[in-house]
Amino acid sequence: MAQHLPFEAWIFEAHDLSAGQQSALREHLETCPDCQRLVLGWREVERRLEDPPELAPAPGFTLRWQRRLLERRQKIAKRQLSIALTLTAGGGALMMALMGIQLLGLLSSPWEVVVPWLNQAVAVLVWTQTARQLGGALLSNLTGVVPLGLWIALAVALAGMILLWMASLYRYAFQSVGKGAGK
Repeated sequence: MAQHLPFEAWIFEAHDLSAGQQSALREHLETCPDCQRLVLGWREVERRLEDPPELAPAPGFTLRWQRRLLERRQKIAKRQLSIALTLTAGGGALMMALMGIQLLGLLSSPWEVVVPWLNQAVAVLVWTQTARQLGGALLSNLTGVVPLGLWIALAVALAGMILLWMASLYRYAFQSVGKGAGK
């Protein structure tokens, strides 16, 4: 065992040896099978360290990762929705309570509130009826003046704007959550 002591250490330090130590190590390796095996093993270790094999992920890793990501995004979306609904409902209830307290302090009779509301409701109904009649008169007069192609173009443009509006609402409501979760 003592005869291998400096040589075993030199095998691992082969790059830092002096010329005399390298010569002594070569002479020892010619006669010692144990040190020869150690040199071969160490070279194999160095080769594997320099060029390690690529490892593939476990089967199903990608699917499991994507499933967890989707579940996490859905959980975040649900949490955000519940927070938004809670804050909205709480804010609405608080506003109604504050308005109710203000109204009770101002009123001596409930009719003071009901009558103006009824007046406003009747005014809105009258305005709506007038707008409908005016719009009907305009449309009946314009149908003879405006060509059919322009009406079709206006209808298509209106449908396109409605579709764009719906697509933007969908994107804002459902797809923006996913992007925020990934960051």
